[in-house]
Amino acid sequence: MNHAVISAALALLAAPALAQVVPPPPSEAPAPEKQVAPIPPMPAPNVTPVTVPTRKTATPVKLPDLPYKSLVVKGEDGKVQRLSEPAEYAALKHNPMLKPEEVENLRDYLAQRKAAFEPIVAANVDLVEQIEDGIFETIDVSKNENFAKLLNVGKPLKAPAAPKPVYEDLRDKQILTPEQAEFNRKISSEYNQALIAELNADHRRNLAMSYKQYLDEPLYYHRLMLIEAAPKADALTAKLGLEPAAASKIAPLVEKAKAAKSDEEKLAAMRALSKELTLEQRKELLRAVIADRK
Repeated sequence: MNHAVISAALALLAAPALAQVVPPPPSEAPAPEKQVAPIPPMPAPNVTPVTVPTRKTATPVKLPDLPYKSLVVKGEDGKVQRLSEPAEYAALKHNPMLKPEEVENLRDYLAQRKAAFEPIVAANVDLVEQIEDGIFETIDVSKNENFAKLLNVGKPLKAPAAPKPVYEDLRDKQILTPEQAEFNRKISSEYNQALIAELNADHRRNLAMSYKQYLDEPLYYHRLMLIEAAPKADALTAKLGLEPAAASKIAPLVEKAKAAKSDEEKLAAMRALSKELTLEQRKELLRAVIADRK
């Protein structure tokens, strides 16, 4: 399902119903002497009619019947194995319409997406954290007003505030042909739909989760930024200007982050550390990660 259609569906569910107010009829007909004489019709204005062009319907892209390796891989427990990167990134490597060297040539493009997303993640880390904490999975979707909350969480993290989805952006920039881009969407959508089907939820939850799939890039970059921060947690937190008492409180968490070995250990340690910081301090920490590379 196209992300614009999903956004529109959520917006319709979030919008309150508008009642039409019709004035009541008069209790009695006005007396003849109170009736107003009819106003003679105005002459037609001398205006040149404007022809409004009709919008062309997008031509569906017909894909060739090519074999490809699916992103949907199930583990021994029968569940879909989660990817460590956004589905659209992984789909580029599985796209049968792209040669390996063409995928390799997209490195600079993906680096540009990273540079675009990271400041957005830093500025909206509270929204990213709400998604990570499971708002899309746990919010009561039987209430229409809660769909407005989901839209508000996602809006600053997706187009037009953030880059368009990969397949759409590559197509619009003519880096990929419409067929190549659509094949990428097909592969990534197949993976996302498999995750949604695994929930065995109702239509409303499925709608919410379909919207969430277009937010995987900011979640991905937040994860990478926290992992990157762990080995230099002491230097980064020193830039936050913490009061001595606050700095002393997080000191054990800083040391645990620095000592972490695996990515998952680093991520867990930095998330624990982040919980002891204010929202502005968490934003500043992520900005410091970006600035520390320069």
